[in-house]
Amino acid sequence: MNVETYNMLLKLVTPEIIKQSTCMRKAISSHERLVATINFLSTCRSYKDLEFATILSKQTVSQVIPKTCRTIYKALRRDYLKNWIQTAAEFERKWQFHHCLDAIDSKYIRITPPKGSGSYFFNCKKTNSVVLLVIANANCEFVYCDVGTNDSVSNGGVINNTKLYDKLVNNDLRDPLPRSSSMSNRDVEYVFVGVIAVVMRRDLIKPYRRETLDKEGKYLIIACPDLDVLSKSLSVFWHHDSAFSI
Repeated sequence: MNVETYNMLLKLVTPEIIKQSTCMRKAISSHERLVATINFLSTCRSYKDLEFATILSKQTVSQVIPKTCRTIYKALRRDYLKNWIQTAAEFERKWQFHHCLDAIDSKYIRITPPKGSGSYFFNCKKTNSVVLLVIANANCEFVYCDVGTNDSVSNGGVINNTKLYDKLVNNDLRDPLPRSSSMSNRDVEYVFVGVIAVVMRRDLIKPYRRETLDKEGKYLIIACPDLDVLSKSLSVFWHHDSAFSI
């Protein structure tokens, strides 16, 4: 992050995170709060480890970082988070996939298990892992990540454990109503495409099984744009062979 970008971000979040100093103690500045948060997001270091880099106690860091993250999200979402109609238009323009909101996939990530976790993260390959579930837009950018589900959960159950799925079931995502597309005059649902095994819904679909398709159908699955989107988005994880620590 360059200086200009940092100063712009600091200016946006300062009104929400600044604290008033008192005669009893000097408040932590908005600059220190933002630096600690950026350090945490860019390095994934633990709160305990950040004590030495930020000169703030673990208890203070654990309060500062979540609040600053929420403030950053509120400050940037209007300018950088596109609405569903814009997202679907990008999929249609770039990948010729109509009424697609985003693509969903997951990856098993090897980890160093936390102390006291026992065999909770142990899998059949005799390693420890968690499931990283991501949603990618048409530009191969992550717009949602969920990590923490252990390897014993089936692929279909991974998405069921996320807050996103709860919002999907309760219709809280404010996804657009069905409308006609440039390919048809019929009203068509806007959908998420799940590359993983997901429970089929009107707004959540997945490719057909290869065994049930003829040669032409198998070719369509191979050429499915959303599979290409996620393979590019997750490429950093496919080829990373080291163990992550949580």
